[in-house]
Amino acid sequence: MPQPSAFNMQRLLRSLMHLRSIAILSQLAVISLAVGWLHMALPMPVLLSLVGILALWNLLTLWRLRQPWAVRTLEVALHLLLDSAVLTGLLYWSGGPTNPFVSLYLVPIAIAATALPTFSAWAITLTCVTAYSALFYLHEPLPHSHVGNAFDLHVLGMWANFILSAGLIAGFVSLLARAVRQRDQALNTQREQGLRDEQIM
Repeated sequence: MPQPSAFNMQRLLRSLMHLRSIAILSQLAVISLAVGWLHMALPMPVLLSLVGILALWNLLTLWRLRQPWAVRTLEVALHLLLDSAVLTGLLYWSGGPTNPFVSLYLVPIAIAATALPTFSAWAITLTCVTAYSALFYLHEPLPHSHVGNAFDLHVLGMWANFILSAGLIAGFVSLLARAVRQRDQALNTQREQGLRDEQIM
């Protein structure tokens, strides 16, 4: 697989920042719903602190994108690893593998497999698989809800998780596909310009 250019990495990091903003808003909505409507005794200070870390990281990313130096592949991989680490923390405090949102691990894996070199993609995949496996042994149980049937709520959570995951992955792939089309168009324009220059010579 060819090494992505610095320009592509710049666009990729910007796309990650936008997707992270969606994830932050979704996480806040899910936490509010679980505590406010389902009356679950979740550790709000810890969960909100983890979401706050993502929000702060997004602000730093916005500042980083305004800097003149190029974005490298390793830098993008570190962003995905941080997102996976925060997701692990959120899942640890809310049921671990029993949390219906645990399959959100597939989002950084899909992004890495689509846009990063093979080594980075496998490193992120191995990290997510390891974190998911560890949650089977290390996690705080998901508090019971006093509203509705537990199984029905779990199925509802899986449905919401599917919509969120599908939206994030589809949004990212669409942005990536558009970037590829724009790159191809720019290459075709340069090629045509080169042919015209040769004819003039």
